Amino acid sequence: MIVQPVKKCLGVKDIASMGMSLPASLLVPVLNLEYSHFLDRPDLFAVINDSDPFERMLALLRFYFAKDLKFVAKPPLPPPPPEPRFSNDNNDPSRIRVVYLTEQVSHHPPVSAYYASCPARQIEMQGIDQVSAKVSGTTLRIQAGQYNQGIYVRIQGGPGEGELYHITHPVASVNGILRGNFYLTMSDSTVVSCTNDRPSTKHGGFPRFRAIIEYKEESWLGRAHFLIEGVIFVVHEGETEHEAWTKVKQVPQNRVAAVLDGSWRGHIRWKRVGALSYPHTTSSSASSPNPSHVQLPKPSIPSAAASRADVTTTAEGWQTLIDVNELHVVPKEVRPIDNQHPFESRRLWRNVTDNLLNKEYSDATKEKVAIEQKQRDDAAERKKKGVEFIPTFFEKGLDDGYPELTAEGRKAVEDELAEPSPFCIEGGIGKTN
Repeated sequence: MIVQPVKKCLGVKDIASMGMSLPASLLVPVLNLEYSHFLDRPDLFAVINDSDPFERMLALLRFYFAKDLKFVAKPPLPPPPPEPRFSNDNNDPSRIRVVYLTEQVSHHPPVSAYYASCPARQIEMQGIDQVSAKVSGTTLRIQAGQYNQGIYVRIQGGPGEGELYHITHPVASVNGILRGNFYLTMSDSTVVSCTNDRPSTKHGGFPRFRAIIEYKEESWLGRAHFLIEGVIFVVHEGETEHEAWTKVKQVPQNRVAAVLDGSWRGHIRWKRVGALSYPHTTSSSASSPNPSHVQLPKPSIPSAAASRADVTTTAEGWQTLIDVNELHVVPKEVRPIDNQHPFESRRLWRNVTDNLLNKEYSDATKEKVAIEQKQRDDAAERKKKGVEFIPTFFEKGLDDGYPELTAEGRKAVEDELAEPSPFCIEGGIGKTN
């Protein structure tokens, strides 16, 4: 059954904009807006705001490698049983809530906006979710769409106040289509940059850190290895040359603070290189994981002409950044369907998902076709009347990479945070809204 849809996609520049309707038997009973959210581990998102700028970059990378855990990790753990406490979730520092809001803001092309917030840790995430897909040879190549500029993580208070992290997306390829044995590989690079709306001198002279994660090309022969190589390096205010660096070897070795390698489907390790990862060489041990580090002299490093590949490291000093094999996807909590807006995904597509779960594929397809036709009719009616589609929760406009919340969007987040929930993150394991 998969062959016919694939044939239709051959030669198409962007499959995502085709508006192709698949039979219900090829679908899974999970709504797209609910599936694509980058919060498979909300606990790792909540701990990004660390006291040390280098540790914040490491925490950001842990969040990045775990954000799409659903593609590589074990199935979700069953939800924890309800606990007999509801009233102090937002006041108890050991119980942290992460709320997530998303909305389709454009139908042609299909584009959605998202916003996540952890008020207790003064951190938020936002961006635009849009992909462009094309059949290339025997693979499906997926990359960020026109309006998808990456993920933006903003720290609004605490140690990292004012910092804005920008995470770009790599390129993904779905392989094994013709054999029906699907597996995902990654290519290109991810760049994690950090800017601040306040001068770094107000942060004690801390440097800015930037990271490049390079996905190694897979061999045509043998099985895929899913390898990555990365580097964390220092960026100084007023400089712009680093903006062109997208490969590890482009980074001068006298800028390197740490290196990392491993498999994005398994274990990733990291190691400090020199003293650049210790911003305060005369500070107290509170800013360093080991008091002896403050006594380390700045190493003699060759000129900037050499690349990271020439930095000598030993087998000692490597530490685990993350091992996704040991992680489970954290289940999410959503409002009961009866409390949802008529156009929220679970409520709108309820009959389709119920039929899919019951394996009533013919009835599921009929319900799906009816919903899609209603959407087409509504769009045609708006066009006829000259009425522009306006999102409810997000401001109009996609060019900035992350549309801001409307007043109704902010109210929706506040209302959700005010809802009692026994499933807050607690002790590193929990359930989010």
